[in-house]
Amino acid sequence: SSFARGCAPRHVVIFHADEEGRNALSAEIGQETKVHLPTNIKTIHLD
Repeated sequence: SSFARGCAPRHVVIFHADEEGRNALSAEIGQETKVHLPTNIKTIHLD
């Protein structure tokens, strides 16, 4: 999470983690950036 904060991205895509880890990371960095939690075979669009 400190790496993501240091880079200051507008969007973060979390896909290599279990459901609990994905949700925890999303909650931690979701205040500063848009977090995407795609499932398999899902297309995401970053605006």
